[in-house]
Amino acid sequence: MLIQVDGHERLESLEGYDFADRVLRLIGERLTDALPASRQVGYWGSACYLVLLHDVSGKELARCADNVLRLVIEPVLLHGYELLLSARAGLACAPEHGHSASLLLKRAALALSMAPRMDTPRIQAFEPAFEEAIVQRHRMEGLLRHAAQNGELLMVYQPKVSLTSGKLAGMEALMRWHSPELGRVSPAEFIPLAEETGLIAQLGQWAIEESLAAAARWQAAIGQVLPVAVNVSTRQFDLLRARGESLSEQVARILEQSGMSPDSLELEITETAIMQDLDYALAQLRQIQAMGVRIAIDDFGTGYSSLAYLQQLPVSTLKIDRGLIDGISGSQTTRALIKALVAVAHALELQTVAEGIETREDAEILAALGCEVAQGFYYYRPLDESQIYELLDARQD
Repeated sequence: MLIQVDGHERLESLEGYDFADRVLRLIGERLTDALPASRQVGYWGSACYLVLLHDVSGKELARCADNVLRLVIEPVLLHGYELLLSARAGLACAPEHGHSASLLLKRAALALSMAPRMDTPRIQAFEPAFEEAIVQRHRMEGLLRHAAQNGELLMVYQPKVSLTSGKLAGMEALMRWHSPELGRVSPAEFIPLAEETGLIAQLGQWAIEESLAAAARWQAAIGQVLPVAVNVSTRQFDLLRARGESLSEQVARILEQSGMSPDSLELEITETAIMQDLDYALAQLRQIQAMGVRIAIDDFGTGYSSLAYLQQLPVSTLKIDRGLIDGISGSQTTRALIKALVAVAHALELQTVAEGIETREDAEILAALGCEVAQGFYYYRPLDESQIYELLDARQD
């Protein structure tokens, strides 16, 4: 089996201690001491351990893997800190999954890549279907790598509406992929793939460029700025940083090339993206805000949601997650929660946007609770650019 330790890299910044390497060494020692001599343990690199078990059946292998994971995730005490980690396991067993050591290792690694990152138990045994899935994944990755330059990507835009005036308050840009070979590929498939492979940095830049170009055309058509919001992936921060660039530098360059004013752009960033490296994210967001670009916290209410952090963030908008909106008409508890979120936003002089509005009743309730802006199928589905022009023409009549 292969055991992957997740989250160790976040330990490197704790008070200058070299926590990551020390924790990984401690985990290796813990496994070596706990397992019998007949079960060999080796460090495989990249926070991954190889555990070899002899004369173990498939069912017993899963039980052993569960015991090993429990050892790995036990708290580690170091320099007064109690450190909590998570882990995943990929399993391959002879003779079911192969006879040679190289094939078993390859299939254990493949199973590990398929192991769930959030659910428990986080153990995955190899399945033959994984090999076909990985072939398809590589095929999709190759096609996605050239999708933008081949004109296969497009942006659609979901209008945002003021709950007080009924006027358009802006657009949210959403990426779509129409592949000649694969057909329409769901964002739920290609966005995670882009994040895993690093392509999200390229796609993220393209999304900002395309959205600002569309905003320029709308401005020319109606004579006023219609702000466009673009989602920023968690991985974009890390990928840009790794290649010696920052999100703030990228945004400044794209704005200059587009000729658009900064108030025509809003960046939507999740709480998770910010909390990955809070100090770095804060510095970046402050630089972006200083340009005049608006910043929204996306999916608010599903992540850290800490008021202590929220008051530090240089943001202008809170987007209330659609998961909190569902059932608002029949739940006093949900109404009370959203009322509290809106009150917090107003106290911090932030605008609130409700996502996923599907009924008139939901819209009326949110307006009564003080929410300023809404978007969802009740108003508009995502529209392509030609449909946006039709919408703008209709609203000017």
